[in-house]
Amino acid sequence: MVCPVTEYMYHRPPEPTVLIGPEYFRTPDGKPGLLARYYRDPARRSPGKEQIDPDIDFTWYTGRPEYLTDSTYAATWRGKLVPKESGKHQFHLISYDPKRIILDGDTLPMAYSSVEQYTVPVNLEKGRAYDFVLETENRSTGAAKMRLFWKTPAIFAAEQDRQAREKVRKVYLPAGTSWQDFWTGRTFDGDTSLTVDAPIDRIPLMIKAGSIIPLGPFLQYTTEKAPDPIEVRIYPGADGHFTLYEDENDNDNYEKGAFATITFEWDDSHRTLTIADRHGSFPGMLNSRRFNIVLVRAQHGTGIGICPNPDRTTTYTGTKLKVTL
Repeated sequence: MVCPVTEYMYHRPPEPTVLIGPEYFRTPDGKPGLLARYYRDPARRSPGKEQIDPDIDFTWYTGRPEYLTDSTYAATWRGKLVPKESGKHQFHLISYDPKRIILDGDTLPMAYSSVEQYTVPVNLEKGRAYDFVLETENRSTGAAKMRLFWKTPAIFAAEQDRQAREKVRKVYLPAGTSWQDFWTGRTFDGDTSLTVDAPIDRIPLMIKAGSIIPLGPFLQYTTEKAPDPIEVRIYPGADGHFTLYEDENDNDNYEKGAFATITFEWDDSHRTLTIADRHGSFPGMLNSRRFNIVLVRAQHGTGIGICPNPDRTTTYTGTKLKVTL
């Protein structure tokens, strides 16, 4: 049972940008919003419509307004931008098409450019009216959008707030079985709520009693070396069953039957592991191999490292054998 960590621990993520509302814009005649001019062609030779837009936020997926064609268009929004804070502001534009912001006659450079664009941050003064122009041109058919967001000084300040974060996670263990912490080997009863360590490099991971987990040698790539020996970790407290599957690893011959399986059965009351006869074969298969068997307990057979002192080491040649721990 894995308990994922879904919140940040060390580095606060960036705050989202917000839509620039009509309270920040003034039309040339002093009304809230921007004067929008739409054109039926990207060169702005064929006017389509002039209107007041409260903000810049449209998405057209299933058709465009009648004042545009279904193929190409251009649009210009013009007016005054009046910030409510002094300090760093950054504009965020979302559009499939070319786009630019002209502020007091200067085109703002972009810090990042794609379907979404972020301008280089600019310092603006509270209450000052800036000449504002946004232009875009569409030269293709299909969906279209133009959305204008920004970050204000208050948003940038919020990003600098470093809150103390607990590096723990609350975990509920289902009833009906016991559980072991993968990292420590500690055993816990079911129907229990715990608070466990959850640093950035260790996700909470609880193993159900009776589980059998094989771990192979560390590899840089899958065909680097033979998967031998294999560490077989047994989590006591209940009977367990596991089938190890292997094939050639680099083709689809398994679809033609070129694979092998080995079944492991754990009898908890007798502390006996039965390794059944191997079924199947494939080219390159290891006919003889070693299994390092580990009965997991506190600080033994834990974490991702290989256990340096397994409880038993056995050589397996494909025929049934039993190991008592």
